Amino acid sequence: MIMVYYSKEFVRMKFGNTGVRFIGMRGKAVMKIKICFIMLFFIILAPSAFSASKKADAEKLKQQGNELYRKGDYDGAIDMYLKSVTADSTYSESYNNLGLAYYEKGDYSKSIDNLRWAVKLDRKFSKAFNALGNAYMAVAEYDSAKVSYIRSIALDSKVSQKHVNLGNAMYGLEDIEGAVAEYRKAISIDRQNAYAYNNLGIALQKKGDLKEAEKSYNQAIQLNGEYSAAFSNLGSLIFDEGRGDPVKAVKYLNKASELNPKDASTLYNLGLALIKGGDIQNAITTLTKAAELSPRDADIQYALGMAYTANKSLKEAEKRFQEALKLNPAYKDAQSALDKFPKKPEKSSQ
Repeated sequence: MIMVYYSKEFVRMKFGNTGVRFIGMRGKAVMKIKICFIMLFFIILAPSAFSASKKADAEKLKQQGNELYRKGDYDGAIDMYLKSVTADSTYSESYNNLGLAYYEKGDYSKSIDNLRWAVKLDRKFSKAFNALGNAYMAVAEYDSAKVSYIRSIALDSKVSQKHVNLGNAMYGLEDIEGAVAEYRKAISIDRQNAYAYNNLGIALQKKGDLKEAEKSYNQAIQLNGEYSAAFSNLGSLIFDEGRGDPVKAVKYLNKASELNPKDASTLYNLGLALIKGGDIQNAITTLTKAAELSPRDADIQYALGMAYTANKSLKEAEKRFQEALKLNPAYKDAQSALDKFPKKPEKSSQ
């Protein structure tokens, strides 16, 4: 996922894979936006006719790997695909599927290696170029991802999600205009692509076009009422730019949390909206859950400190500010909050 930093006088926003963050009390706000990178992969399932016995063996092994892949047994699938490429080292489809299986396991280096072999063996393998772009995105190599997506689209430009993928790479490169253009192309191909609308909303919000961003988030929700990222992003937008409406923000963030209860950032966002709305006890409960899910997040600790301050639980507030500073020694807002606490008298030496 992409992390982009967006600064304003009232809020500090982080664009990433975990939702929109904001806080409306002392100190500066911290926001995170979900850009949903729904990667489009193609598992090659259709058998091909081979005259040579080695190609027939490779195809049979590939099909066995496909069955294991469908079941989620990626280790078993990898074993079959490796046997397939051993049987026929020129079989690009097995290298493609091998790359996809490694991707599912989170081994992006091996995924990239095998997908590069697939496109080397078949320079017109559009699906493998797309998958290679996805693997590069996973390691934040946005330039390489962009090149791979462009090559895939040049070979087959009629797949909506490919343009979403290219837009994501451009967003990572901070080419926001380019990202907007690609998301719009994706929508022109498939007006039911909720992910394209969500990511278009994020890019438009980054540009400051808040009305159009809100329309895009709403369209994403209309197309997919279970899309937690879109609910989270819409909740943040409602609160942004001084238009803050904590009641409406809580409504959308609650929905996002219901859809994805283990998303620490959505819980964080919800907690901050509750603080702004004056529901401090629920804010503390929500932020505590967020801290349990993401214990090394300094922003969550800082927000808890603010909530405890509002609740006049100063001892616990001080503890949370100290923890935020421990996690991020450069956290100026946490240090500023701590500086307001009375200094403990030093013990005199005897």
